[in-house]
Amino acid sequence: MNYNYKHLPLNKNRDELIRSICKNKKILHIGATDAPYTQEKFENGLLLHKTLMECSEKVMGIDIDSSSIDFLKSKGINNINLFDMNKLGELPFSPDIIIFGEIIEHLQNFQTALDNIKSIMTPETELLISTPNRFYLLSFFIAILQQREPIHSDHKVVFSYGSLRQLLEANGLKITHFHFTFLPREKESLFKKTIRLFCKFRPCAAETLLATVKINTKPSTH
Repeated sequence: MNYNYKHLPLNKNRDELIRSICKNKKILHIGATDAPYTQEKFENGLLLHKTLMECSEKVMGIDIDSSSIDFLKSKGINNINLFDMNKLGELPFSPDIIIFGEIIEHLQNFQTALDNIKSIMTPETELLISTPNRFYLLSFFIAILQQREPIHSDHKVVFSYGSLRQLLEANGLKITHFHFTFLPREKESLFKKTIRLFCKFRPCAAETLLATVKINTKPSTH
């Protein structure tokens, strides 16, 4: 199957895009501490959860990293709970938007994770999923020129637009909006800035995929 993504847009900053979507909404943020980079991101002003607190009507975070939760509590962030996402049905909160950022690539059982998320979704609930892009240009340069594969030690899989779309559709979800984008950083090398410039003309080579997803209420035609 071929997927044409010439029409899909580039957004330069993942967190600014998420912020615009979440403005004045009730948010559930899964993996809210961004561990193991919690302290670094907090100190550099790049912690997504803090950004969500500044723009949303209400935000609740959940995470399984107790030390990172404690660190953020010491900094005045008290709305992240130690909670297993496998028990989402027990959560006393009905969000407008669920943030599932840079998590899916760490998982082994996608269906279980997505079923747990769907258990608290209504047809109006939006799920935001972001994940590294299989076709990120920098990764290709490293793989080809240095003959090594740069991959996070805990990543189990890497997605393209097509493979992410097929996974979601197979689990009763549909993409309503899609962006190629980049994670925000305090500083970037000239080489990475050049890649950003190239991606203005070829968004599909950007660092990160971000999909806005809803429950598919139409029966499958397959």
